[in-house]
Amino acid sequence: MTDDEFPYHDHEPSMTDPRIPARVAEFQDLILARFPDATFEVRRGSEPPGFYVWTTVDLEDTTEVLDAIMDRLLEVQVEEYLPVYVIPVRPLAPPNPVTEPAIVGAGLGAAPSAAP
Repeated sequence: MTDDEFPYHDHEPSMTDPRIPARVAEFQDLILARFPDATFEVRRGSEPPGFYVWTTVDLEDTTEVLDAIMDRLLEVQVEEYLPVYVIPVRPLAPPNPVTEPAIVGAGLGAAPSAAP
C-alpha cells in the first residue's frame, strides 16, 4: 500500500470512526485482563497521526505489556489500517525522602517572624 492509498492520508483520523474507540477499548480490556492495576490515558498524537493509549503499569519491564498485545496490535495497524498505538509507561515515583529531601516552605514566601 502506498501513502496515497493509506486511509488517513487525506485527513486526520477521528474518534468518530467507530473502529478506533472500539480498538482502544479492546486494548484496554486485553491489558486489564493481565495487568488489573493498569490505568490509561488516550491522546491524539501527530507523529505519526493517530491515537495513543498511554498505559501506566507498575512493572520493572513495561515491554511485558506489549508482549501481551503485540499480535493484535499489529493486526489493527497493518491489516485494519487503524492508527492506534499503545505506549506502556511506569508510574512516577514519589520522592525518596533519603535521597530527595523535600524543601519545606519552598515557594511560600518568607515565614512570618515571631514578635519578641
